[in-house]
Amino acid sequence: MNSYQHLRTNIFIVACLLSVVSLSAQTTYQNQLVLNSVGGFSTSSVVYSGQYGANVVVVTSSDIIVFDPYAGAIVSQNTITSGSAYFTIDAVYRNNNELYCIASKSGATEVVSFLFRYDLATGSTIWQKRLHTSEGKLAMHSIAGDGVDQLYMVGSLYNAVLENNNIVVIKTNSEGTVSWSEQIGHDTLDEVAGSIFYKNDSEIYFSGIARGTNSVYGRSITFRCNNLGAIIASGAIATVGHGPRMEASLLGVLNDRLYTINATTIGPSDPGPVLIRIFDSSLTELSTVSRRGVSPRNVFFNGRNMLLTGQAPVSSGLPGFRTVRFDADLNVVGSRYFDKIPTYSIASSASCFIGDSNASYHFFKSGGFDTIQVIRADSNEYVGCTDTSFNLGSATFAYVNSPYAVVIYPISVAASPDSVRVAKATTITIRNYCPSSATITEVAGTKTIQVYPNPASSEINISYAGIPAQTVSIQNLLGSTELTTDQTRKVDISQLAPGLYFIKAMIGPYIYVAKLVKR
Repeated sequence: MNSYQHLRTNIFIVACLLSVVSLSAQTTYQNQLVLNSVGGFSTSSVVYSGQYGANVVVVTSSDIIVFDPYAGAIVSQNTITSGSAYFTIDAVYRNNNELYCIASKSGATEVVSFLFRYDLATGSTIWQKRLHTSEGKLAMHSIAGDGVDQLYMVGSLYNAVLENNNIVVIKTNSEGTVSWSEQIGHDTLDEVAGSIFYKNDSEIYFSGIARGTNSVYGRSITFRCNNLGAIIASGAIATVGHGPRMEASLLGVLNDRLYTINATTIGPSDPGPVLIRIFDSSLTELSTVSRRGVSPRNVFFNGRNMLLTGQAPVSSGLPGFRTVRFDADLNVVGSRYFDKIPTYSIASSASCFIGDSNASYHFFKSGGFDTIQVIRADSNEYVGCTDTSFNLGSATFAYVNSPYAVVIYPISVAASPDSVRVAKATTITIRNYCPSSATITEVAGTKTIQVYPNPASSEINISYAGIPAQTVSIQNLLGSTELTTDQTRKVDISQLAPGLYFIKAMIGPYIYVAKLVKR
């Protein structure tokens, strides 16, 4: 064997080994995070999840848990309480190793809002404040931050005299000192806060729902505001006639554009279309998509994709969680229907995020049960169990878009020191779980899919023995994905650098692999 043949043989062996490593790195899993909190009550919802170094942090309405997703080991676990009243974490913003949490405590006569700062490294609270005002009952809903030392919160203020809510926006520093606060809205409308999102040029976006006193049909409202509380732009959408009812609004920014995701309902158990819109910085609508088949619960943006997690429509008779990944133009690049994980009720909750590796994590909580399903999926939302992909159905959604004039009222909000207790949570464990056997498999590419020409310089054709793939991805020798496409029969590879690659074609629950040489 000459040196050239010897080198080719070594390259082939290394490539095969790297192929196995690549598949191992992409292997996805389903686990169970089982919680039995102090006091014996079941956790009621999943509030937040995110990457924390090599670990994952997940926050429920009462617990803050850090765990190692690969070793399946709990790193830390704490329950947050406040005296004998029922205490609920409602929203979380993370800045490095610290969490800023909005929480509420239900007493005999009112709901009290809290803001506390929690150190993930030490598992303890740094400070805790009670947010209050003499002008009504304050209920904060969502929180965002500038990544440095400023926090922005949005919530609702209930006026007992007018019997309605206005939206309240509060800015504090990282020590919980209020910088400014204001209420926004109309005396004649009931306005409930939705989401808030900080944009990296000292502006914030926030949303809500506005309804008339005697009408279940309302408007979804969106605001652009500077960091001093001045409204720069605002807008509202409403259904035409008696169409679907507007429900919760989710927000995010991708490529300097604002994305709004509005859930709608047709009846008590039948979610209506999901309305997804893209705006420029002036809140001018650029494009819109209406889809049907998922009731949104959580959305995550990572600068490249939008990941939407929610529930299957209860009226379909197929309860379960669903997730969809979109690109910046709202094309679906991956989806999954977790039909083996039932939702049971509309009280089910979900959270999701995309990690540094571009894999996604999902946390599903079914109704009142004390078990959270922990899902890791690849960039195509493929999971190593026999859950199925699905396509969001197109929907017709007639709506009108109009300006939304508001009045800004001054409001005095104070943040007073108060008691938030941290207790060691008990018997929180991670269990391996899969509703059916894992099905990630490597099959010799030439026996299942054929790639030609190979080597190739600009374009390849892929032929299949049976059903074609839903998606095709091309990875380099280090396992990094260089290209993903749903054009699965003819693929443009002209932008790839010369070298050896692996083509992965997802067909149903299986992944088939073929080698490719790019000239």
